[in-house]
Amino acid sequence: MIEQPSPPPARAAVSIQCWRRFFVIWSCIAALLIGSHLSFYFKQPYYEGGDFAANALQIRKAKVFHELYGNYSRWGFHHPGPAFFYAYAAGEALLFDSLKVVPSPFNAHLLVGVLLQSLFFTWAVAIVSKHVRRPLLVPLLLVFAGLHFGMVNFSMPDSAFESIWPPYVLLCPFLCFLVAGASVASGDASDLVPLALAGSFLVHGHVAQPLFVIPLALLAYTVLALHHKRSLSRFLRSSPYAHAAAAGIVLLFLLPIALDVFREGPSNLSMILAHFGKHSDDHKTFLQSFAYFASFFCYVSSPEIICDRLTAASAVQLLSRWPLLLMWCLVGTLALVLPRFRAPQGDPRSRLFVHWLAIYFALACLLTIVWGTFINGQMFAFNSYFNYALLFLPFILLAIALATLPRLQHATYISRGLLIISVPLWLMTARNFTWASDFPTMSRETKTWFDQIRHAARSDKQGVPVKFLSFEHADWPWAAGVALALQRIGRDYAVSQDWAFMFDNQHVANVTETLAKHTTAFWKIRSPAVAGGDWVSYTPPSVNPTDSEISFSGPESNAKAFVVSGWDVSTGPFSWSTGNSGLLYFAGLPASKDVEVAFEVFPEEFSTTKTQRMSISFNGAPLQSFQVNERSVLKLRIPAEKWNSRAVATMAFEFPDAISPSTAGVSADPRILGCGFIRISFHLAQTSE
Repeated sequence: MIEQPSPPPARAAVSIQCWRRFFVIWSCIAALLIGSHLSFYFKQPYYEGGDFAANALQIRKAKVFHELYGNYSRWGFHHPGPAFFYAYAAGEALLFDSLKVVPSPFNAHLLVGVLLQSLFFTWAVAIVSKHVRRPLLVPLLLVFAGLHFGMVNFSMPDSAFESIWPPYVLLCPFLCFLVAGASVASGDASDLVPLALAGSFLVHGHVAQPLFVIPLALLAYTVLALHHKRSLSRFLRSSPYAHAAAAGIVLLFLLPIALDVFREGPSNLSMILAHFGKHSDDHKTFLQSFAYFASFFCYVSSPEIICDRLTAASAVQLLSRWPLLLMWCLVGTLALVLPRFRAPQGDPRSRLFVHWLAIYFALACLLTIVWGTFINGQMFAFNSYFNYALLFLPFILLAIALATLPRLQHATYISRGLLIISVPLWLMTARNFTWASDFPTMSRETKTWFDQIRHAARSDKQGVPVKFLSFEHADWPWAAGVALALQRIGRDYAVSQDWAFMFDNQHVANVTETLAKHTTAFWKIRSPAVAGGDWVSYTPPSVNPTDSEISFSGPESNAKAFVVSGWDVSTGPFSWSTGNSGLLYFAGLPASKDVEVAFEVFPEEFSTTKTQRMSISFNGAPLQSFQVNERSVLKLRIPAEKWNSRAVATMAFEFPDAISPSTAGVSADPRILGCGFIRISFHLAQTSE
C-alpha cells in the first residue's frame, strides 16, 4: 500500500507542531544548562588565557570579517575554517557590545556555545522523533542524554555542552550530522539542511572531520537520489528549498577555505597536507586505535596512558572499569533483544530510518578507528572527543526499542515521570555531578589578571602602544591572555616568528629591529604562579651611567634582566653570546657627560681563526666595531645627547664570525658561539671628545 500524501494544510499543521516542539525542547535544555550557572554567565566577568585567549584573538578578527582560519593546531597549521569563531563573534557583538547583558566578551562566547550545542542536540532529537512518533521517545532520549553526557562531564569536567574549547564543540554537531545522515539516507530530503550545516561546522572545526563528513554525506545524498532513480527531475524537484539551502550552506562554508587557497603564499590547506605527509610514519597500529576507541566506552579521561604503549596493564586498566563495560553490553543487548520496531502500515521510512541509523553507527565506528591510526603524537582524549556523540547512537536505538514496546504505547504517566526525572539529571550534568555551582576549570582570578595588565599598560613609560611579548614556551598561555587584553584596551602586541602559528603573521616582529627603531616596547611575561604580582614585567632594568655593571658571570650575575636575545646567560665564570646577533634593553638614567662603556670579553677558541668581529650599535645607530682576538677590555664612548635621547635604550651586537662547535668539528654542541662575556661596565667619561 502506497502512502497517500497529506493535504497541504495537514502537512503545514504537522510542520508547525514539529517546530514548536523543537523550540520548546531547545529552550528548556538551554535554560537548564544556563540556569545551573546563572551568576557565572551574567554576573561575574571572566577573561581568557591560554587556548581561549588565542581563540578570542581570532574571534576579534571574525567580528570584522577578516578571519579565514579555524583554531590553531599544536602542529603549526590551523584547522580548516572559522565557523565557530564567527558564531561567537556574533554573540559578542549582540550580547556584550549591543545589549550589555553579559559582563565580558568571554561570557558571551560561552553563552553562544551553550545555545549552539543545545541547538544541534535538539535538532538530532527532533529528527529522531519525526521518524519515530512515540510519546515515550523524547523523555527517554532526554534521560539517556543526561546519564551519558553526565558521565562525560564527570570524567572531563565542563566538556559537554558548556565548553567552547575547540575539541569539545564538535560533540553535538557530530551527533546531529549522523542522525541527519540516516534521515536523508532513509529518503527525507528536508534533513539535507541539518546534514549540511552540522557537517560544515564539523569540517571547519577539526582536520579529522573531512574523513567522516565527506563519505557519510555523499552516501546519504547518493542513497537519497536512488530513492528517485526512475525520475531525476522528480529528485531535483523534491524539497527544492532544502536542496538549495544545503547547497548555499556548503558554498558559504567553502568560501573562507577557497579565499585562503587562492591567496599568495602557502595556504593553510597546503600546510595541513604537508603535515600529514611529513608525519606519515607517526601512525598508530590498528590495535592501539581499537583500544583508544574502547577507552571512550569507559569514559577514560586520559586514554594516552593506556593506548600510547599497549601492555597487559592497558587491558587491566580498561577491565577495571567493568561496570561501564557491563552497562554497554546491557544497552547493546536490550537494543537487539527487545521487540524490533515495526513501523505502522504505510510508514516504511520510519523502519528504514532506524536501519540507516544503525548503519551510520557502524560506519562511523570504522572511520573513527581509521582516524585513530592517523593520530600524531600522544592519543589524548580530545583528539577524538566527538566519539562521545557517536556513543549516544546506541542510546537512541535503545530508546526507540523501548518507546515502541506495545505495553508502553499509552503509558503517559511514564513519559511525564521521565520528563520530571530529566530536569534534575540535566542540572547535575551541567554541574559535573557535583554540588559546586562554579565551573571548576575556570579560575576566579581572571579579572584580577586583566586589571593588572590594564594597570601595566597605563603605567608603562616606554611610550610605545605596541608591546613585544617575550616569554618562555611554558608561559605561552599567559602571553596569549596579555595579547588579548592589550587589544581590548586599545593597545597592540608583537611576538617572535616562532609564535606566528598562534598569534598571526600580522603580529610577528623582529625584536632587535623594532626595539632599536622604538616601534615596540619590551614586556616580559611569566606565569603568575611563579612570578606573583610581577608576572607582567614592563619596566626595563635601569643603568646608571655614573657607575653600574651588567654582569655575565658568577651567581650574582644580573645580565638575564637586560638580555632580550643573543646570550646564554649562566652563573659560571662567563656567558657565551649565541647566534650572530644579540640585544640588551635598559632604561638609561640621565647622563651629565658622555658615557664610557667597557666590555670584558674573549673570543671562542675552537675555530681555526680564534678571533671574532664584534660590532655595536646604540638605539639603532652604529657606534664601533672591534676585532676580539684575546681576553681584553674594550671601550667605546656614547655621546651624552645620544644617551639622553630616549627613556629606554637598546644596545645591539653583531657577531658575523660566530660558529658552532659542531660545525668546527670539535663537539656536538649546535650553539652558534661568538664571544664569552664577563661584564659590561658603565662610567661617565673623564674628558669629552
